[in-house]
Amino acid sequence: MSTVQSTLWGLGPVLEVALLFGMLRRKHVGQAPGFFVYVAAVFVADLMLIFMWNRQFYVVREFGIDVLRLTAFYDLNRRIFRLYPGLRRSVNG
Repeated sequence: MSTVQSTLWGLGPVLEVALLFGMLRRKHVGQAPGFFVYVAAVFVADLMLIFMWNRQFYVVREFGIDVLRLTAFYDLNRRIFRLYPGLRRSVNG
């Protein structure tokens, strides 16, 4: 693995920790709990992937992260659509 690849591989968890601490410090966890759980789970899964590379773990990890990604997407969209009631009515039918 090249130096650039190693740097980029390690940059993800660093940015995830920065995002988690920023959300905690500004008390945004309650506003988007699904997104916070998603970022925390991705951080833990990335650390586990760094220390124990296994194809089966990678597949299970990706499936779990996809489920949490949908939860975060729903959480953020619910928050955004709350600001635009007309848009929410048109989406809900």
